Amino acid sequence: MDTLKIYSRAIVIASVTVAFLQELVFGLKEQYKRGQLKHAYLHMSFSALGMGTAAYALFINPFGERYIVVVIAAGFWVLFYIKKKTLKKK
Repeated sequence: MDTLKIYSRAIVIASVTVAFLQELVFGLKEQYKRGQLKHAYLHMSFSALGMGTAAYALFINPFGERYIVVVIAAGFWVLFYIKKKTLKKK
């Protein structure tokens, strides 16, 4: 049971982090609006995997990983806020 819990947490952390990181690093929303997104299906699959894993961790998972998702989301909220403030200064 412990091995399953470790794998479940690793998958939740990895997929939710990658889903947030791709928006933070690449700025997918702006690229999509301008029509410059090269690998759209790849980014959509990472996003869908992250959203699906987050939904699993928040609502279905018996191991109590909802706090991991909340902490990751709060951390990225702060990072997006910092990015927004630094872009406004330029």
